[in-house]
Amino acid sequence: RTSTYAYIFKDINNRKELTEFSIKCEISCKNEFTEQELNNLISGTKITTDWLLENKIIKKNSDKKGEFYATFHHTITEFFTAQSIIESKDIALFKKWSILKTPTKTPQKYFNQSWYGVAQFLLESDLFDQTLDFFLEIGEENNEVVDQNFAENLSRINFPDKNDPRKD
Repeated sequence: RTSTYAYIFKDINNRKELTEFSIKCEISCKNEFTEQELNNLISGTKITTDWLLENKIIKKNSDKKGEFYATFHHTITEFFTAQSIIESKDIALFKKWSILKTPTKTPQKYFNQSWYGVAQFLLESDLFDQTLDFFLEIGEENNEVVDQNFAENLSRINFPDKNDPRKD
């Protein structure tokens, strides 16, 4: 996936602003926005609603409630968010953004399932070890998060040869 998205977006303008927009979308855990919400997300950047529409980052939709904007495909924002984390060479931000804040006093970590797509991109990168360690840490600390989605994401890992436990 990473190489496909890297190729598709290799020449896109306003990459920095698109990355910031993508991170805001991922943090908000939203793929659909009112016009006002979208304007707030792009406020102070070089990108406009028209630019996002022209570059197929978002599309305009409507339903019974009225018109709204939606990301064209969620993996676009996941890709740009992951690329930002990869460029930082540290998954600290991923850890911060992907953990749900629990209302209890327990120290357990609850992984926000909407971040699995970002995790998949990280698991295809040089941050493989850090990302896998993070997932294993979450699973060990809180086995309640080890559900079908958690297991499926770990089972999709394309282990680099040096780390592939299937080769032992």
